[in-house]
Amino acid sequence: MHPVHEALTWIHIISGGSMLLLGMVLIVLPGKGMLRHKQAGRAFAVSTALVVLTALLVIAFFRFSPFLLAIAVLSAYMCFSGYRVFSRKRPGTARTGDWMGAVMALLSGLALIGYGCWLLSATVAVVLAILSLVFGAFLLLLAYRDIRDFRKAEYSDNMWWWYHHMSSMLGAWLAALTAFLVQNGDWLLPNVNLGWILWVAPGVIGGIAIAVWVGKYRKKFQTRRR
Repeated sequence: MHPVHEALTWIHIISGGSMLLLGMVLIVLPGKGMLRHKQAGRAFAVSTALVVLTALLVIAFFRFSPFLLAIAVLSAYMCFSGYRVFSRKRPGTARTGDWMGAVMALLSGLALIGYGCWLLSATVAVVLAILSLVFGAFLLLLAYRDIRDFRKAEYSDNMWWWYHHMSSMLGAWLAALTAFLVQNGDWLLPNVNLGWILWVAPGVIGGIAIAVWVGKYRKKFQTRRR
């Protein structure tokens, strides 16, 4: 292995491990909004940036993988969107960086869908094609959601940013968890034919858990208002 490749790999592994651990700490850490939660959140964002940056460098110069590239973009955008939402709680406060991030995510989602369609038309790697279509559609949906929010004149729920922050940051953590499981799938699922489960299970199970958790807080805030 090239020395630069090896160095990037180790930085990626250490940052990825930190991201996963910090994500678990943030999930169980009490005192949301307090200093320690904010500090852990900043560390999580820095770890995510390092994971994505090293992944992009490895993919660009040493080992190209369109699907792992999509996972990196998905994780990066969800973390970016979840972090930036604090600066755009009020309508019409999205900045140029927010628009650029959403447009890049939109284009990435379209590219991944196009890649999935090409794989299907070539009748090769059908499982990878379906996964590309699913992840591409999800990335496209996230970008569309944010662009729609940028254009809103008012929000129906004043706590919308809270739900957005929770779902986006947890989604970024799930993307990292998915990448970790896939990279270590040989000992988790020795049967290669079942490898697709590692791509799908975290998103499905985690998505349901996020929906339940957000619903819990939504009811909590509504009760307080009443």
